[in-house]
Amino acid sequence: MASQASVVELIGAASGPCLMVCEKDLSGIRKKIEAHAWASQGFEALTRQVREWMEKPVAIPERGGQWPHWYACEDCGVRLETVSPTAHRCPSCGRVYSGEPWDSVPLTAVHQGLSQAVLGLGVYYALSRDGDAARRAAEILFGYAERYPLYPVRDHNLKTDTPWATKVSWGTLGESVWLIPMCGGYDLIRDAGVLSPAEHRAIREQLLRPAARLILKHNIGIHNIQCWHNAAIGSAGLMLRDRDLVSFAVEGDVGVCAQLRQGVLADGFWHEGSWGYHFYGMRPLLAWTEALRNCGLDLYDAHYRRMFEAPFKAMLPDGSLPPFHDSGGPHLSETAAQYEIAFARYGEPMFAYPLVRDAREGLNALLYGVESLPESIPEVDHSAHLNRAGFVYLRQDKGEDRCYLALDYGPHGGGHGHPDKLSFVLFGAGQVLAPDPGSVAYGIPIHKKWYKQTVSHNTLVVDGKSQAACTGELEALVNGSDFDLVRVATDEAYEGVHLSRTVLFMHNLVVLIDRMTGDRHHTFDWVYHNRGRLRTDISCARSPQLAGEADGYEVIEDVRMGMPEGSWHATWRTENAGVRLTMLGSRQPTEVMTGQGLDNAGRGLGTPGEAKTPLVIARRRVRRRTTFSAVLRVFGKRPAPDGMEAAVVEPANRGRGVVLKHGEVRMALVATYMPGAVTWEDVTFEGKALFVYARRAPRVVLAEGVRLTWGGRTWTLENPGSIQVERLERGMRVTNVGHGVARIEIEGREVSLNPGRRWVVPEP
Repeated sequence: MASQASVVELIGAASGPCLMVCEKDLSGIRKKIEAHAWASQGFEALTRQVREWMEKPVAIPERGGQWPHWYACEDCGVRLETVSPTAHRCPSCGRVYSGEPWDSVPLTAVHQGLSQAVLGLGVYYALSRDGDAARRAAEILFGYAERYPLYPVRDHNLKTDTPWATKVSWGTLGESVWLIPMCGGYDLIRDAGVLSPAEHRAIREQLLRPAARLILKHNIGIHNIQCWHNAAIGSAGLMLRDRDLVSFAVEGDVGVCAQLRQGVLADGFWHEGSWGYHFYGMRPLLAWTEALRNCGLDLYDAHYRRMFEAPFKAMLPDGSLPPFHDSGGPHLSETAAQYEIAFARYGEPMFAYPLVRDAREGLNALLYGVESLPESIPEVDHSAHLNRAGFVYLRQDKGEDRCYLALDYGPHGGGHGHPDKLSFVLFGAGQVLAPDPGSVAYGIPIHKKWYKQTVSHNTLVVDGKSQAACTGELEALVNGSDFDLVRVATDEAYEGVHLSRTVLFMHNLVVLIDRMTGDRHHTFDWVYHNRGRLRTDISCARSPQLAGEADGYEVIEDVRMGMPEGSWHATWRTENAGVRLTMLGSRQPTEVMTGQGLDNAGRGLGTPGEAKTPLVIARRRVRRRTTFSAVLRVFGKRPAPDGMEAAVVEPANRGRGVVLKHGEVRMALVATYMPGAVTWEDVTFEGKALFVYARRAPRVVLAEGVRLTWGGRTWTLENPGSIQVERLERGMRVTNVGHGVARIEIEGREVSLNPGRRWVVPEP
């Protein structure tokens, strides 16, 4: 922390405006409006909103709102349209809903609109000193002070005795989202002379204090919801000069300091493993840390900064974020409000990325935005790893040829996690090709039936059941100059079963070696979803039966079955691109199932898309183990042929591999599953995986290994590491392609190489 302040000092500093801005900031904002067109336009946009609020009579609803997640069609998942206060229609199938909870859901937006009006009117008054704006804000605030004691307490299930139950909203989260701007607006007009002492007392004691206490009773721990609670409780506490409320929200066990310390992982990702909730939790964190900064407590340290840096490591080439777990993304351009503050506080040029794509007309831009943005913003073009959150983000090639693969192996993510260990998202040809389904409205059945089941993800399924909530392990990560190699695994997804996925990503090519090992007879499924039109070279007949009876399999439509002999292909085509899957044949019978699964057509709550996403399931029923070896190739007009065969390794029980031939290129990937040396052709190694690439200058990559013999020479590593060895005219060059120091010995010579460093050993 840059500075410290006690709770007493924080309350003392809150004698004047503090929640949004301080009095001393206002002159600078006014000058910014006069000097810069974007700020002037932002103030004009605020002025138009104020005029609308001034023209409308204040109409505070007679009851509270309800959970927005209820407001979707139970049959098709599409968000409902409000026809009347008692009629809510699905625009897709036409079904009409009436009664509770649907009748009260639209009121949530009404309450939130009034809260935002109080805030906007307060900001407008602070900048313009227009007394009418302050009076309208006061009218809304006092109206709620009169109404709030009369609202019944209930939660999103209409229960009255739960910690979650509140008055204006459907729970303590919604109440907090509503209360924060109410406090912010009140803070800006409380000294405007538009409220009598009795009205001040009513607002504080009939509205702010009871709302804060309702929220206070629901302690949810280190969680995005608690961040909203803290901002609401703390903001009300500063207005009430209540030491207990402020202390709870700042230094309590779940206060903002604990949320930042424990909720933001060391790699910067919010611990729930969802980019949607990363930014959803960031909003109240910023609201509360800004208020505290205004009062003398600066929490903008290096650790907090990583929360803003992490999304750029994960960003897809189109600026969106992979929707793992309960999430709809979002696109980084939608986070401009948060990054206005982040860029103002840290000055990191990359933080301006969302701002240059935004009109900068929002309140955060007006209040906190810097006057000018950097002329150039660094481009994210390298692979990245969030090691605490457990995600790997791989990038290949540049410009229009950019390909991207995101892989999930980390912690489950709590209540917002999905059973999706070893799943991935693939982007190429300017679009997401292999999606993660993300989430849709939580209140509709399909969310749990499909989106939170393993089969809806690009991963491995055992016995047709979804994985247990678990954490996987990263066994190897190699980031070369033109390739990435990853090995992830888990023993926890299924009892008695080990799952391992080895991935080679090079240009437009993804090579997968997936090993599934159990202690008894199992049905092993390899699942892959890809957008576009699907064709296979397998004779598949329509199945009269469902793909399965539960765990998402019952949702799959247009199920077809086939039994390939040897290697087989499946091809997905979009309008201008596609993906070709080649799977290596096996001695074990393989049953291939195709079908149509649900995708996600929206952000935020999301909604199932009208177009279904074709999927392929390769199934083997085996006694103990099987290996699925596959290649995915992104293409433009047509796929290039892949010559693919099994790599013959010795001893055969220690590893599995594939060899690919394409033009002049010959490459091999071998993954090991038992300790000891493994040989493929003229290469012997001890490690997790081997990658061999032969074109002009051949090279061999050892992943997380201790010994490599090639070309009559043996390289020994003191500890497991990853090295690349290339044969040159003047000798052999070794490069440390791992992420730690590699201590290497060859023929009596030793060297320590930092990541990325090279050493040339001349021919003897």
